[in-house]
Amino acid sequence: MSLEDTLNKLVINEDQIKNYFFRRESDEYLKIKSPSTYLEHTIRYFNGEIQSGAILPFSKTHDLWRLRLGEFTIWSGYSGHGKSMLLNYIILHLLKNYKCLVASFEMTPKATLARFIRQSLGSDMPTDSYIEEFLNKADNKLWIYDQLGSTNANKVLSVIYYGAEQLGIQHFVVDSLMKCSINEDDYNGQKKFCDQLAIAARDLNIHIHLVAHSRKTMDEFNQAPSKFDVMGSSNITNLADNVCSVFRNKKKEEDIAFNNLSEDQIKITPDAYMNLTKQRHFEWEGKIPLWFEPKSLRYKDTPI
Repeated sequence: MSLEDTLNKLVINEDQIKNYFFRRESDEYLKIKSPSTYLEHTIRYFNGEIQSGAILPFSKTHDLWRLRLGEFTIWSGYSGHGKSMLLNYIILHLLKNYKCLVASFEMTPKATLARFIRQSLGSDMPTDSYIEEFLNKADNKLWIYDQLGSTNANKVLSVIYYGAEQLGIQHFVVDSLMKCSINEDDYNGQKKFCDQLAIAARDLNIHIHLVAHSRKTMDEFNQAPSKFDVMGSSNITNLADNVCSVFRNKKKEEDIAFNNLSEDQIKITPDAYMNLTKQRHFEWEGKIPLWFEPKSLRYKDTPI
């Protein structure tokens, strides 16, 4: 099989999911259940369910936050602060145990896969044989939805339901909300779409990751965005189970440019921060410092 054929197997195109969401049975959306139905779920909650989700590639988060199936997470941040890059690295880590799909409407499939390959290899110079090896290993674990540019909410939902029910995919990335043909001032449309994503995550027992930009503030240089800074309706974050922002330390970059930091200071000063500003079902919220390696596009929670 050629390298191109291998690549094509990872790509889901529009013909495969066209009208799928509307063809499926819809009578399972609303179900009325008695409390005893949730006996096992409630027992698990009190017996360490926080440890049941997928771990992130950062040891400091393992006992604090996990990516549990049945939940919906919003990843926010200012434009250019690395939220998609960080999420890409997290998905690479999840591929060890979960099937994942990335629907990026801002990057081509080959650019998305190039990120995965660099982060996997730890270098920006992969050989052809490594590229082929990675793509072969990713077969039946990773899918890319091939739709560059704007899409719409119904197509995104079709991808999610098709992927979950027909392919067994458990983690879905939708990048980004602004590319789903919902106007910035259409707060009802945003609320409806995020509500549908939350319902899909719960009913399909999957995890949905939605990238949403943060609105510009007076001080993007020093002030990390909060959940209240996510662009659009406040209902977006109200409906999510988790909200996590990514903040790039541009102050450090400026200090390096002007030789204001020693070598030791450069090493210990974080390059970015991952800030969990909402975790609906458990208590911890907080900030994790991260260090970024440009050639590998990897993030670490200890100095590199």
